[in-house]
Amino acid sequence: MEKTSSRQWAYLGLYILLLFGAIIILRFDLSPLAMRILGGNGVTFALVEPVWKLLFWITPMLLFLASNTRGPILSYLKLDRHIKKGLIWGMIASSFFVLRGVIFLISGYPLHLIHTLDDWLNSVLLVGIIEESVFRGFLYQWMRDAWTTRWARTETIVVAQSEEADEFLLKLQEWLPRRNESWAALLSTLVFAAIHFPLWIALHISVEIMVVSTAFNLFFCLVQCGLLKYSGSLWCCIIFHMMNDLVILLFQ
Repeated sequence: MEKTSSRQWAYLGLYILLLFGAIIILRFDLSPLAMRILGGNGVTFALVEPVWKLLFWITPMLLFLASNTRGPILSYLKLDRHIKKGLIWGMIASSFFVLRGVIFLISGYPLHLIHTLDDWLNSVLLVGIIEESVFRGFLYQWMRDAWTTRWARTETIVVAQSEEADEFLLKLQEWLPRRNESWAALLSTLVFAAIHFPLWIALHISVEIMVVSTAFNLFFCLVQCGLLKYSGSLWCCIIFHMMNDLVILLFQ
């Protein structure tokens, strides 16, 4: 990736503001209005949120990538690369949530299987694809790549005497997060965590639950960045995200 200009960073900042503006309007104005007009169980109501996000999250993201990156956008987002590996990694990582669901069942938590189409569509099926495309596929990767040219790897490796030790240390270095990766993961994670607050406020969620959920989201997103780095496929993150939200939906 070529050196990032100040204009590109300004456009990225405007895009992040657009994310928040769109979600605030959706949660406080559009969704309540659609609920009053359409009710909460129909197909039309269920499509309001994905269409809104398509217009104000996905479309601007695609336009930004088309103007500021080279190559196919799907490849940049890692949606058409290492698909099989990503699905396998995603299912393995998601075993944590399967175990969590089993523990909930054993502990006597009620299992809720009856939900609206809006719940299934926007809390499980589409949320992983949309949010992972925006926050890991785009924001994390773009910031990581933008800082790559500015922060070339500065960590030095203490070279051991034997060639075997040198090879081990070099291999270890490939797995450790670099400075640009760490900062990109941190900032994209903070944006992701903050984007949930309009929904929580609209639903009058308690401060205690907000704090716990935010802490979980921060950890969850950092894990997602690691999964993307080592699997090389956004599908790993999508599966992981969907399974987390599925367990939440079933036991909330």
